Amino acid sequence: NLIREIEGPQNSRHAKRSKRTKTPDVPQSPGNDDCTSAYVVGAGIFVGHTTFATENGWATCSDPTSPDVWFRYIAPETATVVFSMVGSDYSPALSIHNPLINGCPGDPSDQIVCSDDNFPGPKIVLPVNAGNEYLVRVSGDSDEDVGSYVLTIKKGGFNSGKITNAFTQAAAAGINVYFYDETGDFEDSTSTNANGEYISPALPSGTFYVQTGNDN
Repeated sequence: NLIREIEGPQNSRHAKRSKRTKTPDVPQSPGNDDCTSAYVVGAGIFVGHTTFATENGWATCSDPTSPDVWFRYIAPETATVVFSMVGSDYSPALSIHNPLINGCPGDPSDQIVCSDDNFPGPKIVLPVNAGNEYLVRVSGDSDEDVGSYVLTIKKGGFNSGKITNAFTQAAAAGINVYFYDETGDFEDSTSTNANGEYISPALPSGTFYVQTGNDN
């Protein structure tokens, strides 16, 4: 009888190596996708994206099905605070809710204010009370508006003045006033009243360049 030795794969120089398969990356939703997981924040600049976020709550100035993320702001003092989304790369909507009314998620029943201004971006100036909590919702104008956001939270200042027509010496009413910081970045805008006076509570402390103009 002819006996042949069969070499097993473990000893064969020609044995095929098992292929390693790479598990495809699964898109991960942001850590603050759900209102109950809202990031606790203070003053600062916060960046992220809503690309893989889901809908959890809604506001009157955004689509009810718009993907959103949440922040929880705790006021360290009684002051005026500016919440801004200037610098975001899509059409965002920004709303602030009172968690003491209905808890999470925030909706129009506990909404304090909502903004979806497209240029230069939503900005909310809100008087806050020391120790109070505020839910901040970052979403989009529609269910298709997602992207990278920039949320800036800072203490507001106060800037006021009066504009007079240099030729007539009369009060310049209805004039748009634009404020830029020392690097040229836009900070805030307002307009003069019938007496030529303007007030901008959103400005922080610092030095600003002022530009005026009208819509005509």
